[in-house]
Amino acid sequence: MNLNEIRQQFVVLSGRYDLVNDDDSDNGANFYIKAGQRYLDRLYTYERSTLRIKCPISSGQHRVMTSYVRSIKNAWFYDEEDTRAQLTEKTLEWLQKTYPNWGEVDSGTPLYYAIDRAVLQSGATRVFIMPPPDADGEIAFEGLFYANDLDNDDDVSFWSDMYPSVLVMAALRELEIFYRNTQGKRDWEEAIQSELHAFEMDLVEREIANTTQMEG
Repeated sequence: MNLNEIRQQFVVLSGRYDLVNDDDSDNGANFYIKAGQRYLDRLYTYERSTLRIKCPISSGQHRVMTSYVRSIKNAWFYDEEDTRAQLTEKTLEWLQKTYPNWGEVDSGTPLYYAIDRAVLQSGATRVFIMPPPDADGEIAFEGLFYANDLDNDDDVSFWSDMYPSVLVMAALRELEIFYRNTQGKRDWEEAIQSELHAFEMDLVEREIANTTQMEG
């Protein structure tokens, strides 16, 4: 289901028809749907949330931007010849103390990265690299990422495509929070947990099947 279809189900089940306009366009419903999706992302690590993405970086550049980051587990620098160098994660404070004058740091093979925990309004996360590379290349990040944002009516995400009913439940949970209805919130959480438990059992079965095939 796309965002428009999710929104229609949300307003029917919530009775909040005021959250859409007369032409069914958004009038506030998307806020709860997006919040619900982020809740699901934090609650459940699904197959497609573990990714490896690459960000271009130029010679002398000490910062890259990436989106939808939950956590980064590993990072590598690839030069134009595809030679790989793994980076070690440090805190931003450590990086600033070790390299106090970033504009004067000699370029070389990147050794460290630090994540700026303050997410920008655009949804991007800044990652600082030191020392800056002495050649153009890419920074590859491996980690956990949020599902794609639902911004346009025809947008889909992992949750809206694979488990739309759970996404609607999560949006309804967010609505109960703003109603300050603690029991309603808990009821939706129990329903969501029940559904996610079934998904986890399906995932275990797939992993067992894949292991059996590899061993066979």
